[in-house]
Amino acid sequence: TVKYRTGVHVPEILVNNEKDASLLCDGEPMSSMDISVNDRINLTFSRPETIEKVAIHPHLIFQWGPFDLNSIFDIEVSEDGKTYRRHASVSVSSLNQTLIKSFPAVSARYFRVVPREIRGLGDRNMVSISEIELLGKDEVPRYNSSVSNHLEKTVALRPSSMAQMVGA
Repeated sequence: TVKYRTGVHVPEILVNNEKDASLLCDGEPMSSMDISVNDRINLTFSRPETIEKVAIHPHLIFQWGPFDLNSIFDIEVSEDGKTYRRHASVSVSSLNQTLIKSFPAVSARYFRVVPREIRGLGDRNMVSISEIELLGKDEVPRYNSSVSNHLEKTVALRPSSMAQMVGA
């Protein structure tokens, strides 16, 4: 049985405790938000949840070049939503696909995902993220294509040239 987070199980998501980032959990790989090194992606649940994996979907429009994303994201937890401790670190090294990274299970109401390193995208110290979800044991992310490089393959099906793709 496929199990998604719904209702009270969907957290409130803010970046740096102020910017609404609910689009990071909308199941739509084309909506995205630029996230910089040390930005804090706060995920607040209405009640404690047991989490043991994170799904992250870094997004780069028209990834035709040789990008070699190499990034580290910390998963942090808090009992009070103020003082956080690092629970795990995960490496993210692919673009335009949902990466699911496991870590030891932890129960909390307050979580934070913080990119500590972002390399491989030129001089940018940021990456565009289209999806980020914290998941329990049997849960799957809202967007997780079974076709590898699904977005690139979809784009490549129709236009026969870059001019057609951008409408020139």
